[in-house]
Amino acid sequence: MKRKNSDFDQFIDDHHHDYFFEDDDHHDHEHEHEHDHEHDDDIHCVCKVVRKIHKAQLAAEERRNDCCKVSCERSIQQLLSPKKFAPVANTIPFSLECGCKSCNNSPFLGKAPLYGKNGKFCLIFSPFFKVKKIKDDCCAVLELLWPTCNGEPFAGKFTGDHKKSFPCFDFNGFIETGACITVDLECFCGISCHQPTMTENATASQIHDILKAHKCTSK
Repeated sequence: MKRKNSDFDQFIDDHHHDYFFEDDDHHDHEHEHEHDHEHDDDIHCVCKVVRKIHKAQLAAEERRNDCCKVSCERSIQQLLSPKKFAPVANTIPFSLECGCKSCNNSPFLGKAPLYGKNGKFCLIFSPFFKVKKIKDDCCAVLELLWPTCNGEPFAGKFTGDHKKSFPCFDFNGFIETGACITVDLECFCGISCHQPTMTENATASQIHDILKAHKCTSK
């Protein structure tokens, strides 16, 4: 039996055990299933965690789409298992630590173009990600998330100097920017996860605010 390495692993096993080890007809998922069981020790740790996050998000999305908001089944489950009905979440946001010696294990800043309503784009930076896809070779598509406070986007800008990039700001949510990057997860030496949360696509107004923080808007 695989030893639990962290509270996060315990959370994953408690809430998504059936989904993770369920047989799938799709060749890629079948390969992942065999890989997880037969060569678990060979998987790069960051890649392993991001793969689990991806599966958890897929499971959460399936439950969200398939579950009726009002039904006898849901009412019974709420009565018997109230803890299962915490605020609905579809994302486990996370941050990565660079694996190279030159960056001193500093947070990795994803960089991707973000387009405004006028069709112009700006390169934005964020240390927060949502996994969208992951392949067998540990290449993953990550979406840049932007932190919010009560729905309002963070008005600052993340820079290479991580000591100045993380001001004391009460983040309590994230929005999806739609800006994605493809990375090799084996290039990172660490990962930190945030609590599961519900993320939605950024509105045009929120996109404008993010671009404004990067000084990319025009009058």
